[in-house]
Amino acid sequence: MDVVSPSGRILRAHLECAEFQLGVADGRWQAIDGVAKWPDAVFWVAAATRSNSPNGCHIKLDLDDYPRQGPTGSFWDIGENGWLAFSKRPIVNDSLTFRIDWEGIRAFYHPMDRHALGAHPEWQVKHAAEKWHEHRTIVEFLEMIYEHLNRVGYQGVRSS
Repeated sequence: MDVVSPSGRILRAHLECAEFQLGVADGRWQAIDGVAKWPDAVFWVAAATRSNSPNGCHIKLDLDDYPRQGPTGSFWDIGENGWLAFSKRPIVNDSLTFRIDWEGIRAFYHPMDRHALGAHPEWQVKHAAEKWHEHRTIVEFLEMIYEHLNRVGYQGVRSS
């Protein structure tokens, strides 16, 4: 990751903080080095055990101007070096966050996602407590993804 830019240095500090490292130690997430070029970063996030589904998913995030601007991104297929195919994407019945019919599956449909928040100005007020702001960290974004992949409504992936 770029440790020269101010955003890269801030992200590096957030990756070294106790909250992020606790998530790594607990097996909730990890940063995947060497597969993205700044301002992109790839993370692995653990998922609840479901039949014919992996134990986690990779996400690729654009962290340009982090943390002033929130991350934006979606599920990533490391093997294919591209966005995760529709057929391999997680299903969460009680949430729209992982919508597959929005923005070509390249952004999470959530107020923490920079692109989604920008596309929905009304979310600034409607989702004020959930939206991204410059005092949030990558940990909070990863926690949001982790919570969705581990909630009761998580059904696993669309196909094996």
